[in-house]
Amino acid sequence: EKTRSGELELKRDIIFAGWSGEEVGLWGSRAFVREEREETDREVYPGVAAYLNLDMVGRASNNGLTLNGTASSSDWKAILDSIPESEGLTIKKSPSPYIPSDGSSFYLAGVPMLAAFTGLHDDYHTPEDTIDKIDFAGLEQVTNYLSSLVVEIANQPKAPVYVEVPRT
Repeated sequence: EKTRSGELELKRDIIFAGWSGEEVGLWGSRAFVREEREETDREVYPGVAAYLNLDMVGRASNNGLTLNGTASSSDWKAILDSIPESEGLTIKKSPSPYIPSDGSSFYLAGVPMLAAFTGLHDDYHTPEDTIDKIDFAGLEQVTNYLSSLVVEIANQPKAPVYVEVPRT
């Protein structure tokens, strides 16, 4: 109820950011991480407690929702288990934080991350990837789930614990 009215009581701030240059080398997210280190003269974590990446989340009916990076924090299991899943939305969990997306910039800087993704499709990076192909009902389910997840993360008593995951 408070979420709908915009009255959130959170223990930490939530920052929304849009990055540029992902496909050519994660330019935007890498620049943010670099500047955060330079401006604060300290590591990015725990000032940035966690990073949640949303990339291609508009076609949930095709594949459900995959959360990559679930092994990047020892706290993710309990946090994820506390979020009720939307009926009809399949949640898949993938442990690896090593993904070709902006979450990597944060993870490699010591920040636990989760990357939400609803899967590749034939229209990826083509002019045929048009708004009429968005699964709006699925996107609403994804949005509701991720909104609950973000609030839960922001209300944790401490930053999620970072775990270094071996590359496989």
